[in-house]
Amino acid sequence: AHTLSRLREVGDSRGAVGDVRGRGLLLGVELVRDRGTREPDPELAAFAMGRMRAERVLVSTDGPHRNVLKIKPPMCFSDEDADALASALDSALAAGERELPAGRTGVLPP
Repeated sequence: AHTLSRLREVGDSRGAVGDVRGRGLLLGVELVRDRGTREPDPELAAFAMGRMRAERVLVSTDGPHRNVLKIKPPMCFSDEDADALASALDSALAAGERELPAGRTGVLPP
């Protein structure tokens, strides 16, 4: 519950987060270009995944558009780990907002 709550806090503060969902320790953060239209943002998802990996936080992308960050932490995941995850996600999304071009195509290169 704490992890989901922390991820939702990040989602509320970042316009690129369309939804945060999960059950138990299987969690997903959907990244979108526009919350209103829910247009997928696979480039931001790939960028955030790489940025988080550089911070030693492992997530993957999933979904038909590869715009959902899939989070599957171990059973020993603590509240402190959840806070670190949320911080890494927030940092990665902030970097993506600064560094990715505004006119992205929505399609990742092969």
